[in-house]
Amino acid sequence: MAEKDQTSSQDGNLSSTEKTQVEMGQDKSQPFATLDGRDSSVAAGDQVIVSSLADADEALAFLENHPRAAEIAQEGNAILEDPKRLKRLLLKIDLTIAPLLAAVYFLQYLDKTTLSYTAVMGLRTDTRLVGQDYSNLSMLFYIGFLATEFPTQYIAQRLSRLSLYLGVNIMLWGAVLACHAACHDFAGLAVCRTLLGVFESCVAPILVLIIAMWYKKAEQGRRVSWFYVCNSLTQIVGGGIAYGVSFTHSSFASWRIFFVAIGAATMVIGAMVALFLPDSPVKARRFTDAEKVAALMRVKDNQSAALMIGLDLNGKPQNRAGLLAASFLSGTFGASFMLLLAWNASNIAGHSKKVTANALTLVSFAVGNILGTQTFQNKQAPGYISGKISIIATLVALCFAILVLRVLNDRLNRKNKKKLADMGEDEKELLKEKMAFADRTDRDNPFFVYTH
Repeated sequence: MAEKDQTSSQDGNLSSTEKTQVEMGQDKSQPFATLDGRDSSVAAGDQVIVSSLADADEALAFLENHPRAAEIAQEGNAILEDPKRLKRLLLKIDLTIAPLLAAVYFLQYLDKTTLSYTAVMGLRTDTRLVGQDYSNLSMLFYIGFLATEFPTQYIAQRLSRLSLYLGVNIMLWGAVLACHAACHDFAGLAVCRTLLGVFESCVAPILVLIIAMWYKKAEQGRRVSWFYVCNSLTQIVGGGIAYGVSFTHSSFASWRIFFVAIGAATMVIGAMVALFLPDSPVKARRFTDAEKVAALMRVKDNQSAALMIGLDLNGKPQNRAGLLAASFLSGTFGASFMLLLAWNASNIAGHSKKVTANALTLVSFAVGNILGTQTFQNKQAPGYISGKISIIATLVALCFAILVLRVLNDRLNRKNKKKLADMGEDEKELLKEKMAFADRTDRDNPFFVYTH
């Protein structure tokens, strides 16, 4: 009887949430038990919790199975509760992740401009390109890109060494880029451009996954903007290298030297990515276990051209000031694509869904670029009026697509708020903890908030 009274007295001192956890068999020796989504649960009439550990992600497995789970939970929470230590952790994440991702973005954009640089350095003449050959080379890159986007994402999703897979593909892309220097005709360049698309197809989606692993939603857009700045730097660096090698006088043409130099730099960066970029917070070797826990817990709430025509008659390039202004404006187009990748990272949850959405985005990107190269017809030179009209038309369509996405996201947020309003506070809090690391899609998670 005394034991029963003592137990009742202790229960009376517990909060309602703690009582719920005790009833479910959770205690301080299992500090991450509330994150386990294996026990079935119902929210607003819908099944929302995973039913097996196989459906939970790598983060939950690390948190559950660690031999010092209680200790690292306390240490990780101490980091999160101390603003100075949390700021140092974010800085450490930035220094570990951002430089390598920025370098990859830089090289990827630089690679897309190598063909245009070398075209004015003698490539067209030396390889005897005629008619639509040059446009077709640009198209072939996206043919390879399109053909392998889904297969490469399927492989990446099933590999535990994500950074190694990314690094190897970057090194192969660099090797192929260097091989352009050995080409003497359209056929050789066609093979190289196609293979280049094959090896680059995995890069952007994997970078999006990595950003989503490490950063909160509010932080992702800013980091992606840092990487986009590197795209602007490529015009400075690429132009400087092209200008420098143009002064070489040897039997080995300057455009060939350019390809070798950029290809070699790409292979070096690829090796650094394979060696130093963590596959996930769980596998970050430079981080202590407490920092890994803090890194995981801090992101758990993620619940995961008109001037070209207007200033010149018939689009023919006569107005030099207009052309310069148009050239500067065209450099901003890439920003929308980078924002789209950030949008995917913030507004899509569930590993498989995120991988699929990224693949679809890149497939659409490839199809657009394939079609785009064919709107610039050699017979319309130098005005290329149909190509410029197609650019304006797609930009107008993009504006409408953005408005539709905004309305849809607002609607989904209101729907989730209604679901949560029908739940009790204790039920809501416990469910939120479970959903944080359950590998569920955004549509299955009532706590997911879509951003704009």
